[in-house]
Amino acid sequence: MKPFNKIKSFFNNTIRIILFIVLGFLLPSVAKKDVVPSIEVFEEGKASFYCDYFVGRKTASGEIFTEYEYTCAHKYLPFGTLIKVNNKTNGESVIVKVNDRGPFVKGRIVDLSLKAAKDLDIMKSGIANVSIEIVNQEYSELGNVKNMERVAIQDSYAFVHYNNQTLLDHLYELIFKLEDLKTSSVKNPSTNN
Repeated sequence: MKPFNKIKSFFNNTIRIILFIVLGFLLPSVAKKDVVPSIEVFEEGKASFYCDYFVGRKTASGEIFTEYEYTCAHKYLPFGTLIKVNNKTNGESVIVKVNDRGPFVKGRIVDLSLKAAKDLDIMKSGIANVSIEIVNQEYSELGNVKNMERVAIQDSYAFVHYNNQTLLDHLYELIFKLEDLKTSSVKNPSTNN
């Protein structure tokens, strides 16, 4: 890639991140039943994983690295950002939290914890072709997507463990309250005279 293209790519990704953060703060915290979010791939490339040597050391965010949590290193996404990493070869997906910087190997876009790498089945090869999606930051949970329900929230998807009935009930309650508000406002339009 030529230097100009690298700079252009960096600025395009930076603008996307800034818009994502600004819109995340501006959008109301309500579930939308009638809006189906589009699945937008944020980035595509190669994923690798890191463990052993880094266990017990501080990550760039200040957290202590453990290979048994769903975390990752990304070059520029803000710490705490939840992303869905999709293995394009086998269809496996995980939700991980950005808590470190990297990878520092050319051509790689994300370094995963051992736990995430195992779930994506990339242990033998060490790397995989992946796509990254940014998921709902408020309600998504970390883990393997196989064990989660996908719920449309704030023009994005939240991924919630099937066994977290309390959170699922809360999300669906929000969806139905919003639907009731829409229905009642159509039946009884208010007049502000």
